[in-house]
Amino acid sequence: MKDVGQLSWFLGIQFVCKPGIIEMNQSKYVEKILSKFNMSECKPRVTPCDFNWNKVKSDDVQSADGKLYRAIVGSLIYAMSATRPDLCFVVT
Repeated sequence: MKDVGQLSWFLGIQFVCKPGIIEMNQSKYVEKILSKFNMSECKPRVTPCDFNWNKVKSDDVQSADGKLYRAIVGSLIYAMSATRPDLCFVVT
C-alpha cells in the first residue's frame, strides 16, 4: 500500500477534509448525469418530491423508453446510496 496524499476524489465523490469533518458531495456526478439525459436546464427544487402531487391516471401515461428509464433510475440510485439519501423516496 502506498500513501498518495489527502483524499480528494474517489468514485465520483468529492471529499473535502476539514478539522474534525469530512464533507462529501457528488455535484460533478449530478451535473454529468443531468447533461447525459438532456436535463442541464432543469429548474432546481428545494425538495426532490412534492408529497401533495396528483396521481396520474393510467389513461394519461405515455409509453417511455425502458432502457432510458432504467439508465436514469440507476444513475439516481448511485447518487442516493452515496451522498443523497433524500432521493430515496422518489427513486424507489
